[in-house]
Amino acid sequence: RAAASAGVRTSLRAGEATFACARGGAPAAGYVFAATQAAAQVGAELWQVKTLTGFVAPAAEAGRAAALLGHLAASFRVDPAWLRAQAGADAAMSEVVARQGAILAQAISDRYAAEQAASGSIHAAYENSVRAHDRAHAGEVETIRGVHSYADPEDRSRTFQADSIHEYQWIGPGHSTPVGTDSDTPPFEGARRLERLPPGGG
Repeated sequence: RAAASAGVRTSLRAGEATFACARGGAPAAGYVFAATQAAAQVGAELWQVKTLTGFVAPAAEAGRAAALLGHLAASFRVDPAWLRAQAGADAAMSEVVARQGAILAQAISDRYAAEQAASGSIHAAYENSVRAHDRAHAGEVETIRGVHSYADPEDRSRTFQADSIHEYQWIGPGHSTPVGTDSDTPPFEGARRLERLPPGGG
């Protein structure tokens, strides 16, 4: 968001991410939230990190770690005595900080509740994301190469890549590589229609 005051334009950007990793040879999960602020006026600009928080925990304890981090964020307060000692400090700052902490805590809670409902665990969500990325990349590669992936319906461990020009691909006696046609009529005796696979051959 951006606001203008006394010729100064400020903008605040925030983002969050979850990730999976290994720690001490064991599966782990992490979360990070960051918010930055830029303030600019003619001839000068100041950029700073306003909030940076997160954790890395054993995968099985990620939910507890998220709850603890949310509690810490929600309970953070500015010391009133320190605030009064700051020249020109706004007394409303304490309320602003408390409100920001509550918002951050809710964001952490919502993030983990949504991910766990969708995938069952943060680690599984990460793996699903990686698989989706891999499938998308495989699809792009197949498009560039002009091919599709297929499997033999009688033995799905046998996979092939064939041109994407033809609607149907076949394999059978005397044909160790796919034969493409635009008709669903078998092109030779004993032909088996290959099953088209999603990008990446999954």
